[in-house]
Amino acid sequence: MRNPVDAYQSLFIEQNPQYVATNGIAKLQWEVSFQQYLNTLWAKYLQSFDDVKVPRVVLRYEDMVMNPVDFTKEALVYTGVVREMMLQDKNITASVHYIQVRAVSKPCL
Repeated sequence: MRNPVDAYQSLFIEQNPQYVATNGIAKLQWEVSFQQYLNTLWAKYLQSFDDVKVPRVVLRYEDMVMNPVDFTKEALVYTGVVREMMLQDKNITASVHYIQVRAVSKPCL
């Protein structure tokens, strides 16, 4: 799950590239207030989980960005992958670091 403030800001930037580049208010293409965003798009997003009949684990996007190693370990523990695959802590850490290095050296387009 992503923090709604962060998600709104990302969407605002994506929808208003000319405004972001110039700060020209006349260049706004997407004029949705944060309150409108919460009441419509965010509310729909949250309601999409209402009828799910399986246990849920809430993972925050910000936690992944801030500490990818701990985030990955937590996700793998809570989903049972660590136990099922008998993963070791040092291997998880090494795998996350490997992916981080690869992402920096060959960023996705």
